[in-house]
Amino acid sequence: KAGEIVRRLKSFGITRFLLLFRGAKSRSEIVATFMAVLELLKAGRVHLTDDDTELVFAGREKKKAES
Repeated sequence: KAGEIVRRLKSFGITRFLLLFRGAKSRSEIVATFMAVLELLKAGRVHLTDDDTELVFAGREKKKAES
């Protein structure tokens, strides 16, 4: 599920948090999506921002090592 979220972010750059759950066919799929979001946040691969109305989910670029 995390890979699916990362691919979506690479394609679109940004997505609404609630759109990640659109099309979920079961409660377990919703839980799996939410857990994937938490893992990606913990790993620092994505971040959430608050635009005062909804949460926006944006991919975070990997920082390049300085030489």
